[in-house]
Amino acid sequence: MRDFRQVDAVVSQLVEKVNHTPDRIGAMRGAFSIRDIAPHIFAWLDVLDMNVVMILILMMAIGGFTVISGLLIVMLERINMIGILKALGATNMQVRRIFQHFAVMLVGKAIIIGDMIALVLCFAQKQFNFIKLDADTYYIDSVPIEFNWLFFLSIPSPSNSIGFSSCSSTSECYSFQHSSSSVPASS
Repeated sequence: MRDFRQVDAVVSQLVEKVNHTPDRIGAMRGAFSIRDIAPHIFAWLDVLDMNVVMILILMMAIGGFTVISGLLIVMLERINMIGILKALGATNMQVRRIFQHFAVMLVGKAIIIGDMIALVLCFAQKQFNFIKLDADTYYIDSVPIEFNWLFFLSIPSPSNSIGFSSCSSTSECYSFQHSSSSVPASS
């Protein structure tokens, strides 16, 4: 059996064949699922899956706040530029698009660099097993790596949308309300 998701179907077939058939001596044998024998292991794995989801949610929230605070700092540094653009007749939407393009470029570079580092680390772990585990506790001697290209390629989409939406909300909330007060009045 190669797919663990089919364990229940395979066990039900074995139970039908084995549990009702005596062996040569006349003793009845039994077939049981690993889920029935060691349910605590699967409960532990479910808790680990929940931890992974919570960690990913926290990482996305922290990344979003980091992008927002970084863009606020950039806008504060360029408040004079915003004032000059507004004085030259730029609309709020045009100024907002400048910062949105900047955010997409910033987040895009970070995603590409992060993906490259992740690929190198995953490949190195898969080939050389440099992250070791205690085999007595975990039943394996190193951290296993299963690489799925579809999953790997699906990560940048939510990251880009978080960066883009955080830029939109930041630029809407801050820069254009304060830009008119930062431009000195002409005498």
